[in-house]
Amino acid sequence: MDKALDLVEGTFKKISVRGDTDFSLSANFDKWDQRRSFIFGMDARANLKKLADGIPESDWQILEKQPRNIKTRTRKRPENVKAQVVIKRQFKKTTDRM
Repeated sequence: MDKALDLVEGTFKKISVRGDTDFSLSANFDKWDQRRSFIFGMDARANLKKLADGIPESDWQILEKQPRNIKTRTRKRPENVKAQVVIKRQFKKTTDRM
C-alpha cells in the first residue's frame, strides 16, 4: 500500500484507499489514514462488537450521504444499421439459428 501511495501521490488531487477484512494490516491503518482518505470494512466479530458497544452513544453521529449529482444524459439507442445493410445487400434473413 505504501508503494502504491508513493507512486500516485502528487499526481492526483484526491486519492481514496479502500480495503476489506482479507487485507487487514491493522498496524498500518493510522499511517495510511494520515496520508490519504482511507475506508476499511471489517466483519463484525464478537471482540469488535464488544468494543463498539462500549462507546457511549453521545460519541456516535449519523452519517448522512448527499445525493449524487449525475452530470450525464441518457444516451439515445443507436440506429440499427445492420437491418439496413441486410435489406440493401439483399441478404436472406433467417430466423433459425443453429
